[in-house]
Amino acid sequence: MKHYFLAFMVVMLLLFTACSEDDDPTTPRVYGYSLDQFVNQAEVLAITDSEADQDADFRNLYAYQIIAEDGFSPRNSSNAGYDLDWDVFTQGYLVPADQMRVWFSDPEIPGAFRVKYTSEIRLYRMVNLQSDHKQVSFIELGALPVTEVQNWDEASEEAIKLSDLVIAYEDYESITLAAADGYTQTYTPEQIADGYYLLESEVTTFPSFNDDMSGGQKKFKKLASLTVTGGTAIESDTWNNAPEDKADLIIPIPELFDGFEATELTDY
Repeated sequence: MKHYFLAFMVVMLLLFTACSEDDDPTTPRVYGYSLDQFVNQAEVLAITDSEADQDADFRNLYAYQIIAEDGFSPRNSSNAGYDLDWDVFTQGYLVPADQMRVWFSDPEIPGAFRVKYTSEIRLYRMVNLQSDHKQVSFIELGALPVTEVQNWDEASEEAIKLSDLVIAYEDYESITLAAADGYTQTYTPEQIADGYYLLESEVTTFPSFNDDMSGGQKKFKKLASLTVTGGTAIESDTWNNAPEDKADLIIPIPELFDGFEATELTDY
């Protein structure tokens, strides 16, 4: 009987120890809110194409700038110098209990992005650029020279030259444009040199070639990326960040987090 009692006590002690380790009150729990929750899909749809299907998600067409109360932004830091694309931005969390800090678990993301006292997020329309030579993550359209051209309603509209998106390459064979929905079209260097992307209409025009092009090629919509085939890469660090006053959407960080979902950050 004595042996049974001792065995029972050992089991109870082990169970108590395990429970104590799991519920250790000296180990604080840290909670964060994933950054994607603060970027409303419907608001981004409204600034991109209010006539698109209401389920359309255009958030990956934008770069994301994180700004602190004192105006600090990672784009102004020598440790970073750029904004984030959607795929990286969605890996981040806002931690209210730790000075409203933004936190990323990936050690490859520069420390400058762990912004304290975060106050707002700014969105900038961008496109990805890639080639046989290198990968350029994205170009913010607001950083490029703007000109006025005739749009498809025969009115004047601000646009950027397609050739400005590929100024880091020369003697390329072709450029393939890809839309947000995966649709693609391929263009000659001459067509790219002639073409514009209308910033409000979100569509291309090729003044010298429109009459000889198909509808989908001359009116290419919702540009998401360009792929350069052939040619030579002649520059690096060609593109800058868009000015802050050209942000397409400004999202203030809320004071209260009712309606947002918190996640326990076990490796914080």
